[in-house]
Amino acid sequence: MSNTDPTPRDEYGVALFIFGRHDQDFFPLLGRVIALASVIEYQSRTAASRILTPADCSVWKDQFSKVSKLVLKHIRESDTTEELAQISEFTQDARVFADQRASYAHGLVPSVSLESPDQVTAWRSKPGTTHLGLGADLAVLRADVRRGSELVERWNNSVLPVINKLPVLQPEGTLRDTSR
Repeated sequence: MSNTDPTPRDEYGVALFIFGRHDQDFFPLLGRVIALASVIEYQSRTAASRILTPADCSVWKDQFSKVSKLVLKHIRESDTTEELAQISEFTQDARVFADQRASYAHGLVPSVSLESPDQVTAWRSKPGTTHLGLGADLAVLRADVRRGSELVERWNNSVLPVINKLPVLQPEGTLRDTSR
């Protein structure tokens, strides 16, 4: 990018024809959904480490969808207590939030106006991803941020005290195998 480059750019240097102009809250909200999903996934894996044995799966290395399915299956097949029901509900909500994050992160693509290449007219979902209606004034995106925040708070206030009573079956580790 030189000083003579006529391409209009945003304040971060990204050409406007890529994303277009947006409400100033769009990217901060999107970033919060993605960051909250990471926290929620970590919390869910922590719960899984108290429920699943290494023979079931590696809760820190296997795909989150696999781990969460196994947690739900294990709880379904157990004598479900009120505590396990809380973990099950949290895990189900975490899976839904992770799917929504994936739709935002991998399925949200700009619809650029052909008449004005620096104007994005809408955001659309790629075929095969969850439909994303962002709502007027980004209401749906804002609601997803609130939902993620409430899920993290539920973990801290209700689920974590239950989890802390259970033995650790798989020691905490990283999500990535660093031994290779």
